[in-house]
Amino acid sequence: MNTEIKKQLSVLELSDLVAAIEAQEKEVSFVDLTYNERLEHLLSALITERQNRLISRLTKNADLKYPNASLETLDCDARLIWQRI
Repeated sequence: MNTEIKKQLSVLELSDLVAAIEAQEKEVSFVDLTYNERLEHLLSALITERQNRLISRLTKNADLKYPNASLETLDCDARLIWQRI
């Protein structure tokens, strides 16, 4: 991607799009895709990146007691023991 396009995208505050395009340029699998398919992949990557950033920001701002807690680390058996007592 040339520098003029990068400048214009940064003026539009689309630096995420620049990163997605550069990632696509490095991938060989995108060479055979049509324009619409590549655009679809770009937009999907952009939406995913923005959603992930939003989730991270909201999680950080929530000031949770256990910010790294997840359902995978939940010990249901231990909770049942405490409920019986």
